[in-house]
Amino acid sequence: DEQLTVGASIAAARPLSANSRLCWQGCKLVGEHFQIDSVKAKNFTALYPDVGPRLPVYWAGSDIARVHRPRHVIDFYGLPENAVREKYPAIFQHLTDYVLPEREQNRDRGFREKWWVFGRPRPDLREANAGLARYIATSEVAKHRLFIFLEWPKNLIDGGVIGIASADAFVYGVLSSRIHVAWALAAGGRMGVGDDPRYQNARCFDPFPFPNCTSECQERIRAAGEQLDVHRKRQQKSHPKLTLTDMYNV
Repeated sequence: DEQLTVGASIAAARPLSANSRLCWQGCKLVGEHFQIDSVKAKNFTALYPDVGPRLPVYWAGSDIARVHRPRHVIDFYGLPENAVREKYPAIFQHLTDYVLPEREQNRDRGFREKWWVFGRPRPDLREANAGLARYIATSEVAKHRLFIFLEWPKNLIDGGVIGIASADAFVYGVLSSRIHVAWALAAGGRMGVGDDPRYQNARCFDPFPFPNCTSECQERIRAAGEQLDVHRKRQQKSHPKLTLTDMYNV
């Protein structure tokens, strides 16, 4: 689309090497029964104390802007079928009963053959997050562009969420700034019934020029980012029904 504005063209911006391989779309399950509630997750953990990292909390795009629906997901990425069967027989039985029948009907051969793991497990996202204690997430499609920190690997995002592999509150602060939000609004497309802004890694993140700040400036932004994250989480803990959208609208 032509931009009928004066000044630099955001659409003409090119990906920056400094931003390469940091921003990824979340997992696509291809099977709703990978998702389990908190009660079932606790039961599985009681049976298999070491399975906790394989049952991360699961986040959809709507969970970021609204109240998070507590649920987990069975994530056996990297484990062969026989290892899952031998180490976690009760969980394997759950997948056999509920996921396998659906996958057997899928036209994609890869989905049928590796039926016990997500259809799109996003190895690039996992590799980018390796060694991090937390990472940044934002809903792919949302009326308001909001970013949150999620603990890694305790939290996993679905295909409606974009993950940024950084634990740095400076990055979080810049992404949450009016400048980046305006950039993302201009650079990204629109999607959904409400024609809401869409955050696309190739258009919104990869070409975005993070400011070349002095150390002092970086520390100020970093402190503001940490303060924003702490404030939001404190308010939501005190008011469980309070959403980030509610706070944005105040």
